[in-house]
Amino acid sequence: ALPINDFMPFMKQIQIENTEPEIVCQIETLLQKLKTESKNIPIKRLIVFFSEYMISRFHEKYHFSYEYSDLWRDTVIMIDEEIFVVSKIVQENRRRGKSNFSDYSWSYCIEHDNFQIAGILNAGEGVSDNHFHLRASTPYYSFSWVRLMSNPIDMGIENHLKELDSKRLLQRTYYSENSVEEPFYVLWIKSVAIRLYLTWFILYNGDEKKVSDKLNTVNIEKILAMNTIPFDFPLILKKQIDELRFYFRNYDHIDYIGEVKREGAYCELYGERWLIAEMYERKYSKYIETFLYTYLAIKNRFRLELIQSNSYIGFSNFMHYQDRKDWFLPWSYESEMKLAEAAITSVIDGPKLHSLELRITPACKYNPDTDLTLENVRSIQNYDRAIHKAISKNVNYSLENFYYTFHFIKLEEKDDENNIIDCRHHELRNMIEQQAESIMEMRIQAPDTARRLRGIDACNEEINCRPEVFGSVYRRLQYHDTCSNLAQIQATFHVGEDNYDIVDGLRAIYEAVLFLGLRSGSRLGHATMLGISARKFYEKKHMRVSMPLQNYVDNLVWIRYYILRNLGCFKNVHSILEYIDSKYKSAIKELFVENGKYPAKIPLIDDYTQSWFLRGDTPELYISYDKIPHVSELDSYKLCYTIPEMKVVRRHDEVRKLYFAYHYDKNIRKNGRRTVCVTLIPELVEIIELIQRSMQENIAGKGISIESN
Repeated sequence: ALPINDFMPFMKQIQIENTEPEIVCQIETLLQKLKTESKNIPIKRLIVFFSEYMISRFHEKYHFSYEYSDLWRDTVIMIDEEIFVVSKIVQENRRRGKSNFSDYSWSYCIEHDNFQIAGILNAGEGVSDNHFHLRASTPYYSFSWVRLMSNPIDMGIENHLKELDSKRLLQRTYYSENSVEEPFYVLWIKSVAIRLYLTWFILYNGDEKKVSDKLNTVNIEKILAMNTIPFDFPLILKKQIDELRFYFRNYDHIDYIGEVKREGAYCELYGERWLIAEMYERKYSKYIETFLYTYLAIKNRFRLELIQSNSYIGFSNFMHYQDRKDWFLPWSYESEMKLAEAAITSVIDGPKLHSLELRITPACKYNPDTDLTLENVRSIQNYDRAIHKAISKNVNYSLENFYYTFHFIKLEEKDDENNIIDCRHHELRNMIEQQAESIMEMRIQAPDTARRLRGIDACNEEINCRPEVFGSVYRRLQYHDTCSNLAQIQATFHVGEDNYDIVDGLRAIYEAVLFLGLRSGSRLGHATMLGISARKFYEKKHMRVSMPLQNYVDNLVWIRYYILRNLGCFKNVHSILEYIDSKYKSAIKELFVENGKYPAKIPLIDDYTQSWFLRGDTPELYISYDKIPHVSELDSYKLCYTIPEMKVVRRHDEVRKLYFAYHYDKNIRKNGRRTVCVTLIPELVEIIELIQRSMQENIAGKGISIESN
């Protein structure tokens, strides 16, 4: 039970719009509904009350209330919905006279109860989901937790837990002077011990003495009071876990709890669901209740560090969570197939599915002998096996309802100040070139498998990885042809999601279309900066933006270029063009300054604009910038020809020299990383709004789709 004095600060934090007397009224009303006269809030009763209120059963499936979907969403971000679903099922079983809890195979994300919407989604051929990042959609946290509970002597886990301690993504708020934030390693071992205790408690039918005798070397009360873990204690726990594996005859699953015969996509979740359900079914002492809710609290604390639950904005925050997905669940073909099967099953458990586009990553060279073509074939075939398992008992689906897109991974530029030989993003360019070669080779050598691949994409944080990096690869793959009658590869590009400001994002979107050769039927991923309110965005930032100097110069030049290219969309732009020219002259000096001295001759803005046209070209072609680059027909993808100006500007010596300097001048690259903080004038924000509208029309006119989820 939670004392009201500890509950009040929490309520104040989440209900900042209410006064303290109002919150007191709410708490008193809650206590009345929970039918308790105590001044402590009973946690179990609160969970039962919430699950009864929010979850309903129809046709043996459980649904949350659509009417309160915002409340449900806010709650299950912070607390695993499994706790509420189990509670609801236990209550339903009691009402129906069921004596045991036997079905543990519900989806890890239950559906809402709005059957009118469900009817629309299930009508006709069903729904197409064209933006399904497979790895991001798997129940990796649930699988990771049962592995954590089954492996208390894993050094790899220990190292990652230390990193969790040093880089907490959700800082805990203390509501009581007794609150203590223990190291994750200590919490991990304590939760393993409690889980063992509760498992034996269930198996011995609630006989606490038998459990204590069984765990004579494991004194739970002492363990919970410890600040550090004895050196040999994890090994003692591991021996207990091995004994339970033998008891359950369970040797092939991640979790030691559960019978060996369990099957289905969610079989790795059965043990944990069985544990919670059995504890909710039983009556037990406050002593045992403390163990249960300590265990659930620790589990949830881990969850908040693995599933995005904080309120920070930006793609980098998302990536902190994304990078943790493999920490406690090492990659293997088997684990990947299990996760994929669970993710796909969760989709076909929902509305009728017409097609599902699975986004996966192409193989990359983890050692010199890696055969990327073979790895890509194995990857697709492995996921196809997961699909077959997921749909094996559903006659409505076949393999043809599912297909793949390979998404390249954007990486931040690693700029070595001592390296003046390589171009920007040299390593990434080499990596994606190798990946592109392997994709084309797969289309030639394994056309049946390659037919499962319909498109390419690029994802991950874009803020320091411009679309230009992927230009040659995208142009090459989109027009790759084989003698096997394979369809042309289609292109998507995640862009305009998270940028230094709206202009930076709009330019990235424009560059994606320009340099990647996107055409009718191509797609932009999210393109948030194309639709967000420019006025509100800049007002929220008090009309100030910060970014690297290189981005600032490029953004100024691009705004000017866009205005001049689309003059019909703008009125009275003379003053704004003068403003941009003046800002350019001061910024370009800072970009080209060397040893504190400004260059005698700075690039004219028209020359700089024309050099920007060349950024879709392969940089190595400009090492000899005194010559016009020429390539063979087979290598034509290395030069970008999406607008006629590109062919013209390559003839200009000064333009080629500027493009060379952009990539290979150590001084310019160093200066470009310096940060500038700029205050925008209202007239410029008005222009940005007009550019947004113009780009929306242009992209729609080209037949390029925008994906959002």
